[in-house]
Amino acid sequence: MPKRFCGMLLASAVISLITGTILPGLAAWRQKTVTEADFTALLDRAGISGYRKVDDGVWEIQFKGKNVGEFPVRIALSDDIVLVMAKLADRKRLARPEQLFQKLLELNDKIDTVKFALSSEMLYVRVELHTRLLDEKELRYILDQTSAAVDESYPQIKQFLPGSK
Repeated sequence: MPKRFCGMLLASAVISLITGTILPGLAAWRQKTVTEADFTALLDRAGISGYRKVDDGVWEIQFKGKNVGEFPVRIALSDDIVLVMAKLADRKRLARPEQLFQKLLELNDKIDTVKFALSSEMLYVRVELHTRLLDEKELRYILDQTSAAVDESYPQIKQFLPGSK
């Protein structure tokens, strides 16, 4: 019994040490606060031009695709998350939802990084990441992935989007 108690006491001490000293330090290390000024500077360093601020913590960039023409991609900064998204269609305009949803699931499998999502208002593509992972290369990458997903998916889903784009 004393051996078991000593083992439990040692385990308790190790857990206390980890949760009391190591984990808070790791949490602070992992978080990276990015201000709007920091983010604007990051856009500039990444060589991204033509962006405009549309709201607090929200920027918009126009892209032009081969299949879809011109379309906006929005970037939203919130706490330690960056969300990049592009609208494909208004939800109320979607046709044959079961077939569309099957196609979107197939596209979610085929296209890496980007997710196809459906909110109460719209069908859109999105990428989110923590600011701790964000640098010029990663920002350029997620913008390229988002715009490519819109352009490459459009021919495959346009039959479900009457009157869209």
